[in-house]
Amino acid sequence: MTRFLNSEALCCYAGLVPLVRQSADAVSHGRITKQGPGPLRWVLDLVAQVIIRCDNPMRAYYRRLMRRKIKKSAALTTVSGKVPMMVYAMLTHKERCRWEDRHLTDVKIRMMRRACARKVSAG
Repeated sequence: MTRFLNSEALCCYAGLVPLVRQSADAVSHGRITKQGPGPLRWVLDLVAQVIIRCDNPMRAYYRRLMRRKIKKSAALTTVSGKVPMMVYAMLTHKERCRWEDRHLTDVKIRMMRRACARKVSAG
C-alpha cells in the first residue's frame, strides 16, 4: 500500500473514478475511466456483489442508491469503487473489517493455509 499516497490514488489506479472533462468554466462528469487492470475491476465487482448480500453499511449504501433510481449496474460499480478505499484503510491502519464474523474468517484462513501446505508437500 506504500505505492499509493491515499485511497483515492488506489481507486484511480483501478479505474473506478469518474471521467472528468473540463474546459474553461464547464465541467462534465462521465462514466468510470477504466484505466488500469481490468482483472482488478472484475475482482472488485465480485467483492461488491458479495458485500451487498450481507447485512452491513455497504449494503445500506447500495440500497440507498437503488432507491434513488440508479441502475443496478451503476450502483454496484459505485460500491465496488468504495472497496479499494476500505481495503486501503484496513491495511494502512492494520485493522480488520469492522463487520466481519471473526470466527468464520479465522476458519477460512486456516483452511487456505492447510490447502497451501498440501500443495507444497505434494509438489
